[in-house]
Amino acid sequence: GYSAELMEMYDTRIANYGDAAEYTAKKAMDLSQLWPDSLQQIYALYSKAIELGGDELDAAYVVKYMETTISYVRAGFAEPTLVVDNYDVASELLDKELLAHAADSVKMKLIEGYINGVENAFAPYAGCEELVNIYTKKFEADPENIDLLKKITSILMKKGCSTVPLFFATTEKLYSLEPSPATALRMGQMSVSKEQFDKAESYLSDAVKGLTETKDLYKAYILLGLTQARRNAYSAARTSFYEAAKVDPTKGEPYLQIAQLYASSARMVDDGMNGRSVYWAAVDMARRALK
Repeated sequence: GYSAELMEMYDTRIANYGDAAEYTAKKAMDLSQLWPDSLQQIYALYSKAIELGGDELDAAYVVKYMETTISYVRAGFAEPTLVVDNYDVASELLDKELLAHAADSVKMKLIEGYINGVENAFAPYAGCEELVNIYTKKFEADPENIDLLKKITSILMKKGCSTVPLFFATTEKLYSLEPSPATALRMGQMSVSKEQFDKAESYLSDAVKGLTETKDLYKAYILLGLTQARRNAYSAARTSFYEAAKVDPTKGEPYLQIAQLYASSARMVDDGMNGRSVYWAAVDMARRALK
């Protein structure tokens, strides 16, 4: 029938001129408009288009891929985890697309609209409770799966669910199976939030040895300093705050933290002036923080 002929026409076009990803997505779009009941075939075509070259696809097709995924899951053809998995793919592709058109404000506005479309479509699945429900069973069934652990920790972090027990459990498991500076930083942050300062210092000391991104390294040194200060290791804390200042000289916070260290230790210093020399050092650091 007409449906088969139309699909064959696209296949001939791809065979002769290439652009397989783009024209596979066009096939999916035509099929969804003409035969919307062919949901399994439509989903398969969008998935293939993303697989063939999602980076080269027009952003509009990425949104259609996401919308089709949700229809496919609602129709009972797959588990809700597929929505989260494909959201990961779609949002990454659109973020790249946005970056690639940073100089074109009109195109950027259009892509931002597509990003909102994907976020809105994903919203019913994006709450912490929904994500925990979706992923707890998967984690319990396959706790050694590193790719799954990365996926769970990434999506929970992206959606602001980093205080749920599942995030703690999966991050800890991931760190035990595949230690990395980024996971060490996460483990350090979580240990600080639980006020487990011995653990936090150990994780953060590992993190600062391997992190290279300025933002992450700065955060790790600040957290390490705060952790050491909580353990009354003032000299070590001061060193960590100085390291943070070296990593990002534009920030005043390291000097404020050092000023607080001096102020905290002033009452323990016997300099014959009731610790005033330490307060002067604190004031000096506070001034540096304001520069």
